[in-house]
Order: sequence, then structure tokens, then C-alpha cells
Amino acid sequence: MTAISKNVSSFLFSLPSSVKLLAAVKGRSAQEISEAAKAGALLVGENRIQEAKEHFSSPDFPSSVEKHFIGHLQSNKARDAVELFDVIETVDSVKLAEKISKIAGELGKKQRIYLEINIGGEESKFGFKPNEAELAFKEISKLPHMEIEGLMGMAPLGKEPRPYFRSLKKLAYSLQVPECSMGMTGDWKIAAEEGSTLIRIGTGIFGERKD
Repeated sequence: MTAISKNVSSFLFSLPSSVKLLAAVKGRSAQEISEAAKAGALLVGENRIQEAKEHFSSPDFPSSVEKHFIGHLQSNKARDAVELFDVIETVDSVKLAEKISKIAGELGKKQRIYLEINIGGEESKFGFKPNEAELAFKEISKLPHMEIEGLMGMAPLGKEPRPYFRSLKKLAYSLQVPECSMGMTGDWKIAAEEGSTLIRIGTGIFGERKD
């Protein structure tokens, strides 16, 4: 059993059944992604459109996985994202949602999305401010060709993550969306305790990145 397989198995053993494991694959090879998928990591999260295209076109890339986009999505890459991904987790403006909806309609697809929430109110991060989320949700819910399945957020670096995760879960509950994507390698246990339904793990599965 490889280190990747062991790490995936360990996560799957530790996680409650209500929490899904997503392998965050920035900087990884299609072969590494395949190893993780064989061990049971059946959700894959990509940060970059170009790298995703390279991964998905590789003969090593596992066809069985659900593909999530978890990086910042620029408007000019929206068509690529709709064509490539099952779920776009980082919808951070009504304008971007409108563009995704239009493209999904042209492609005859209903695009599954999460709204990205800037739970720490950080200037350097993307996402809706928590106090803007309800209005944005109402606007985006009216758009055809898309389904808001959940919220996604990151706790601010260097701060106790629990209150931020708790506030995101509370917001997901008030908006009545089932998915809450929160928790990474350093804070996933707290996220799971606070009601995460999906954790995004890179280093914890694959080890440190070389880039």
C-alpha cells in the first residue's frame, strides 16, 4: 500500500459518514490522483483550469471521480469551468453566476455550484461577505441552468477556526443548502465537528508539494 493510499484510508476511517473527502490536487500528477481515487477519494478538487485540462486528458486520470473546481474562477474561464466540472465551489459574485448560468444553458447542462463565503472578512480573500450572502443567494437562486448545493469557505490563517466554521454552518442552515465545504489539512477535525459535509485535503493525502 502506498503512502497516498494509506493517507486516504486513514481519512476515510476517521471521518463521520456525513463528511465527504475531496482530494485537492494542485501540483499533483494524474498518477497520484489515480492512487488516491483507487483508495476511495472519489471527489477531486482542482485549483487551476489549465492544470485540470492536463489532468483530465491524461490516460492515468480516474474516470470515476466527481470533479470540483475549488480555485478562484476568473470570468473569462467560466466556459472552461462549466465544460470541465461537475461542481464549481467558488462562485463569488452574482455576475459570475449569471455567466455560468448562460453558458450552462447553451451547453444543455444544469451546473451544480457552491457560493464562496469570505467567512473571515479578509480583504485578500474572494467570496461574498457573510452579510451579503442572503441577498446574493436569492438573486442566484432565480437563475436557470444552475443549482446552489452549498457554501464553501476557509478559516482565516492564524486564527482559531471554530467560530468561523460555526458561522458558515449556521449560514448554510439558514439558507437551507445541504453542503458545507470547509476544512483543510490543518483544521479538518474542527470543521467536521462544526458540521462540514466536505473537507478539502491536499498535503494530508499527497504530502508536501514540490512546487
